[in-house]
Order: sequence, then C-alpha cells, then structure tokens
Amino acid sequence: MNLPIKSPPKELVLSRGENLVQTEHTINSSSGYIKSPQCQRIYPVTHGQNERKCAEALCLLNTCPVAGQGQTHSWLPRGAWALRKASFTPEEAFSLLDQITTARGKTRSRECAEVVQNIYKASFVSRLGNAFKPSRYRKAIRSGVDTDKIREIINRSPYGGLYELWEKSPVRMEDEPGWTDKIIQALFPSRSCLCVGVVKESSNIVPVDTKGINRYQLIVPNIPIGEEALKNDGNPSPRAKANFDGRRFLVIEFDRADLSFDDQSAILMHLAGFAPMTLVVFSGGKSLHGWYYVANASEKEVARFFEYAVSIGADPATKTINQYVRMPGARRSDNGALQTVYYLNPGVAK
Repeated sequence: MNLPIKSPPKELVLSRGENLVQTEHTINSSSGYIKSPQCQRIYPVTHGQNERKCAEALCLLNTCPVAGQGQTHSWLPRGAWALRKASFTPEEAFSLLDQITTARGKTRSRECAEVVQNIYKASFVSRLGNAFKPSRYRKAIRSGVDTDKIREIINRSPYGGLYELWEKSPVRMEDEPGWTDKIIQALFPSRSCLCVGVVKESSNIVPVDTKGINRYQLIVPNIPIGEEALKNDGNPSPRAKANFDGRRFLVIEFDRADLSFDDQSAILMHLAGFAPMTLVVFSGGKSLHGWYYVANASEKEVARFFEYAVSIGADPATKTINQYVRMPGARRSDNGALQTVYYLNPGVAK
C-alpha cells in the first residue's frame, strides 16, 4: 500500500465546538463575584471591556472541575484563553484561576501561572510576588512555532475534541486481557522484534508476539535490525540509533501546558489529513501521542511533515528514530496512570 504524505495546505478551513464539564461552583456574571459553596468565600472580580465575552468567561469558570477528577490540567488553558479574550489582565486571570481551582479542592498556583504566561505571552507578577516570564513562548517563537496557526486549527476544526477522536476510532479495544498484545501485533509485522523498556534507562529486544508486553511502559515505534549496536560513546545498546535503519511510525506529541486534550486531539486529526494516523495514546501525564504510518514515505516527505507538525506545537524530540514513546495500554511507573488508547486504525499500517 502506497500512502505518500501530503504536503500541508496553505489555507485551513476548519471549525470546532466546546465541550464543558459542569460543576456545582457558582459564578454570578452580572454582579461580578465567584462564590464557593465548599469554602463559603466570595471572590470579587473585575469585568473586562467586552461585557459579552466577560460573561462567557465567567460562565466558563463555572465549569472548573473538582480536584481529583483528573480534568483540571486540560481545563486551565481554556479558562485562561477565555479570560484573555474578555480583556482580563494576566494578573486578574491568574488571580481568578488560582482562586477557583483552590476553591475546587487543590492549590495550583504554579500551574495557573505557567498557563497564564503561555496564553497571554507576557510577563506578570502573581499575588505571591513571583515574577513569571513567557520563556516557553519566546522559545517557541525562536523554534518557529506558529501560535496563531495553532489557535486557528483548534478554533476552526471540524473534528471536535478527545471524545470525537475516540468516536471516530475504526477499532475499539476496551480494557480486556491481552489488548496491548493484540494492538502491537496488529501494528508490526509478524516475526519482527521490538525495542522496549520498563524505564528509560533500560532497553530490551523482544519478539512482537511477546505475551504480556504491557509490562514494558516504553517502546521504540520502529523495528530494530539486530540485538544491539554501538552508541556514540562506543558502548553497545539495543536502543542505539545505529540499530534502526528504517522508520515505520513517526510519533507526534504535544507537550505544551497551553493545549488541552481537546486541542491536541483537533491538531492530531488535522495532521491525519497529511499522513495516515494509526494510533493515539494517552501518555499518562499531560499529552497525547499520535502514531503516523510513514514506512512508504521518503525521508524528505517525513522531514517536511514533521517540520510542519513542529511548527504547530509538536515536540521535536520524537523525530529521533530510536526515541522511546508510551506503550499503548501499559501503565506509567511513576504515577500508575493507564496509557489509554483513544484511537486505533491498524488497517493503514500494511
């Protein structure tokens, strides 16, 4: 099957909607206050110049998840973006996000500050007296990341978010025994071997039909040519770069605090218009990993595709042919989180 990578378009025509999580937190947009039934406190807020957008932002703050639901990390950038559009200052946005997340059960001052600095692209001083500078944003600009294009793709995406991604999956593999084994065997040729690891510092070569392969939390998404090869320092290793001659999958990851899971899903589905998307895996942390089948593409095509992905926020680290990524269906060793598979289309990897 010949599946060449398409060149990125010059113009994007996309659209998307919102998916909100309701909570019991109360916000009155007309009189301008936030009231927490848990803490019995009232936080005064300052309206922005745009009253309609201000009301929308305050309504969005009403959807802040309760601590422990595992959704606050992806919700914060949406809250910060809404406050910015409503003309709240960075200081006001930080104060509101810090107060409402604390009222919902957990103090997240540092995370709130990092999200605000990325969304506002400006330095500010928090109520704690700490100065936060947009160092990540300046680094992104230097590396060629087009933040305006990222926002355009997200705001105009027709694909929806994470739920829509899961709904579009051609194959649904629920939590059943041996599901990781079945996924791996569907993605790689029979009788091939893989490089896997329990931790980043370890590496093993195992057959593709290894039973219980989900005991390894990491995998190189490309096929090794031998048991080991020499690293740059002269020491042998199964994961040495010289042990990988051809690329089967290119993995795209968005390790950015300002992109929610819905945002990342929209971008991954956007990229699927240029290269066949085979798999989307939750990292167990704050990002999604999209696996794109590139075995039939030239190195020039792969390089052009990856350069475009990086320009819209992808992590440059996964370009390395021997880079570890998350094993689908395994669990992270540091926090025990399941590396959930949200999308699977093994039919394109033939």
